[in-house]
Amino acid sequence: MFLASILSSSRREGVDAPKPRRQDPSRDFVNVWQEIGQSRIYVPQKQDVGRILKLECIPISQNGLYTGKSVSVESAEVMQATPVAPSRSMIEIPQPPNSFDPRSPKATFKVLTYNCLADIYASPQVYPYTPSWALAWNYRKRNLLREILSYKADILALQEVQADHWKEFLEPEFDNAGYQGVYKQKTRESMGQDGKMDGCAILFRKSRFALIEKHALEFNHVAISRARGVGGQKSGLSEKALQCLLKGNVALVLVLEILVNGQPAGHMGRICVATTHIFQNQGFPNVKMWQVMTLVQELQKFTVPRQLPLVLTGDLNSQQDSAVYEFLQRGIISGNNAELKEDPQGILENADLRHNLQLRDSYVVFGKDFYSNFTAAFVGILDYIWHTADRLRVTRVLEQIDHETLTAYTALPSPQYSSDHIALMSEFELSLAR
Repeated sequence: MFLASILSSSRREGVDAPKPRRQDPSRDFVNVWQEIGQSRIYVPQKQDVGRILKLECIPISQNGLYTGKSVSVESAEVMQATPVAPSRSMIEIPQPPNSFDPRSPKATFKVLTYNCLADIYASPQVYPYTPSWALAWNYRKRNLLREILSYKADILALQEVQADHWKEFLEPEFDNAGYQGVYKQKTRESMGQDGKMDGCAILFRKSRFALIEKHALEFNHVAISRARGVGGQKSGLSEKALQCLLKGNVALVLVLEILVNGQPAGHMGRICVATTHIFQNQGFPNVKMWQVMTLVQELQKFTVPRQLPLVLTGDLNSQQDSAVYEFLQRGIISGNNAELKEDPQGILENADLRHNLQLRDSYVVFGKDFYSNFTAAFVGILDYIWHTADRLRVTRVLEQIDHETLTAYTALPSPQYSSDHIALMSEFELSLAR
């Protein structure tokens, strides 16, 4: 048994709280500890700001006798809570006349996509402007969870979700909030320790959807299969091209069925939701293009014969002037696209750069007047929510975060927003009639 005591340090009026670990004989105060509780959990209060808290544990026997030496641990100085991030409104999207039959049954749902910034990438060297306490996972995990849940999305598509954090924190917390999730880790080696690798996750409200199917696409596996001619699908990939494609990126695909009054809506209520995190290095546009082409063509084979509406989300690491964006929007790429010429490994030489999914960018109404990645080194659009036009239309989207908020702490991540990316969310209306 342990007797737990929580103590607070003294503080001189109008003077910053003393820090016991930095003894300075020139300072004229005496550090006095005041007991403020005897519980295992203590939530700092307003009056604790500027003080240091200490938890002291004393082992005692069942008859109340002290049986050993006390052990204590001190906190850092309690800081004023960061102002809560401003709420973001949904913006109505103008609808073309007669886009949907007003008499047909419909279902409405919201899809959010968010690159959460895995802890393995959140280093002070990359983000020197972010306070160290705001960059720590113990702070960011609660802040991220609070932000994501505040949007009240029906489907969450998350990237850079670290494997150990998914298992130990995110999955159980989202489960408690009413979500069911599926996770897929990247296929490259972890960074030194088990679980220190990121991946993608899709979660959905258990009260709104039933999981029908789940699939994972490993780009490494596809590249190896095509290079080796598995199943007669030899694509002409050379060994040089193959080695360049082995980046470990993955995609996750779910088929969900809408629940109406707790009951499945049937085949017309089924949708396909996919998310991915495309290779980041800007020096390899050919790898990005190959990964996106591979995913879209697999989704096309999967959804078109079954007449499944598709929502494709993720961090594509490609801006609106890229070959990737042109391919998704037009279904084909013009032969004079400059990025197609940046292919020294011959990755795209025999690629069939076409699709007929008729994809639409949910945020196209903003043009280039918004951004999804905001750091001191880069500001731009890298994240997207695409959807097929048949039976799906966007009714509202989540507004941009104002520039003053984004720059309040130089850039992202910040004490208010714990990722260097910005969450995007689209509200969809699905026609349940053919």
